[in-house]
Amino acid sequence: MLSVPLNALAQQSIGTAENLEAAEIDTLVGKVAAGRDANNDFNKLSWMGIGAGICVISTAAGLAGCAIGGAISAGGGDIGGWVGVAAATSLLIGTYSLPALPPSGRLIGKSPEYVESYTDAYKRKTRSLRLSSTVLGASISALPASMLLLGLWSEISSD
Repeated sequence: MLSVPLNALAQQSIGTAENLEAAEIDTLVGKVAAGRDANNDFNKLSWMGIGAGICVISTAAGLAGCAIGGAISAGGGDIGGWVGVAAATSLLIGTYSLPALPPSGRLIGKSPEYVESYTDAYKRKTRSLRLSSTVLGASISALPASMLLLGLWSEISSD
């Protein structure tokens, strides 16, 4: 029934296992290298500054919403808080969704498995670093921005 000798089948399965192991090794090496490179390439201070900027922009949007809402109706100042929350949320989503592609020079001459795993891991790690640094920057600047917002709101509402 079998027209192929058993030795040939055994050789084919061994060759497939060796190729599979090489592909798995390339995948693991790509993931480790991508994580290391993403950490080295990342500028935490810049992304914390972006987070602080998001907080300032959100505060300004909240103030504008309070002013507009207060001008529309006596109790309409609450709209400012929602405008600020919407601005912060959309800006944070925007920073997270920015492309995070690795430099292409690092991928020249690498196997397809390596390139795929490296690119995916680099994107994930970079996005994670961006999000955590942006939130940290926004959190640090939230107290002064909140105090400014409360101070200006008390001035607006006392008039």
